[in-house]
Amino acid sequence: MLVMKNKIWLFSVFLAFFASCENGVFKIATSGVETEAGLTTFHGNINAGGTPISDHGHCWSSENIEPSIEVDHKTSKGTLILDGSFKSTITALSPNTYYYRSYGVASDVVTYAETKTYVVNFDGAISILDSVYQISPHGAYLKGKLMLPSGETENYGACWSSVNTEPTIVDRNYSAGIKDYSDDFVFPISNLNESTTYTIRGFAYHDGKPQYANSLTFTTTESENIWVEKNNVTGRQRTGA
Repeated sequence: MLVMKNKIWLFSVFLAFFASCENGVFKIATSGVETEAGLTTFHGNINAGGTPISDHGHCWSSENIEPSIEVDHKTSKGTLILDGSFKSTITALSPNTYYYRSYGVASDVVTYAETKTYVVNFDGAISILDSVYQISPHGAYLKGKLMLPSGETENYGACWSSVNTEPTIVDRNYSAGIKDYSDDFVFPISNLNESTTYTIRGFAYHDGKPQYANSLTFTTTESENIWVEKNNVTGRQRTGA
């Protein structure tokens, strides 16, 4: 009978330990958030208590009041190195009401912190760059979106530089002109130098002044099919080669 009681006790301890792992033995919290200069930053805090954290970050939604990493937008910051505060920075969110929360993963179990609400408003137009693609030795394509809460912008586009890490319209730029509604865009840019790293960021005019958004960095590729002189051929000139 004593042996049976000991087995039952050990089994109960195992179940309690397993349940504590499933519920998350670490502490996680959702902190503040802000949107500025074309970027949105979520903040959080983790006290792992010695528990190995295989992944952590934030998830958010404009529809789901309890966002999850399975179906909603998320950041994945990977293994937790140090306890304390952490943040997730993403491309700026469009004007809307969002629900967001921190999460952590331990032993393949996801633990969520409390959900908070964030309302995004813009005072004027902003041009957000999402990506640079089809990069060639002398050109590329930009993908992004113009967010315009009201009215119109007299001009918007992107500016870039291989020297200035905060390019302005004084540098080389692509201007798309007047627009009175929010829209996704694709811009081609050209006359770039090969094998050169550029910083590029979006701009949009508000109250007669350009407002700059997030910046991206990309490097043009090396030119192909470059003819290199090996040796001079002596004798008369050749024609009809």
